[in-house]
Amino acid sequence: MIHATVVGIGPEPVPAVLVPSAPPIECDINSTPWPVQEPSELTPSLISQLNHCGLTKGLAMALRENALVFPLRVWIIDNSGSMNMVDGHRIVESSRTRQIKIVEATRWEQVLESVNYHAQMASFMNAPTTFRVRKRTSEIYFLFLFRI
Repeated sequence: MIHATVVGIGPEPVPAVLVPSAPPIECDINSTPWPVQEPSELTPSLISQLNHCGLTKGLAMALRENALVFPLRVWIIDNSGSMNMVDGHRIVESSRTRQIKIVEATRWEQVLESVNYHAQMASFMNAPTTFRVRKRTSEIYFLFLFRI
């Protein structure tokens, strides 16, 4: 499940002190400041879904192990003006012929593809992940937050 909220809107960037990156760490070493949830079990159905995404069974097992070792993942994504530069590439598959080709892409398109992929993996694995997007439009800065 994805939860999204706009953290702040205004004519200036939101000061970092107003948007903490994480709650304060508790003194108890056995507790965490976020809810702990168990990653998904590797059922035959989940392995099939991950195989469809191009992961072998070994990679699926490594993905689950990663979710166990790192109980929270945080992405900070900056969409500055340079992200509009068309100096990257993406691999796309033709829907009719299923041929693969490389096309030019903006940096932002590359980031979106990566975030979509990792959000899908986090959702499959029930692995808590926070994505923080700092985006600037012509007159408004805002910080967009969504969690999986």
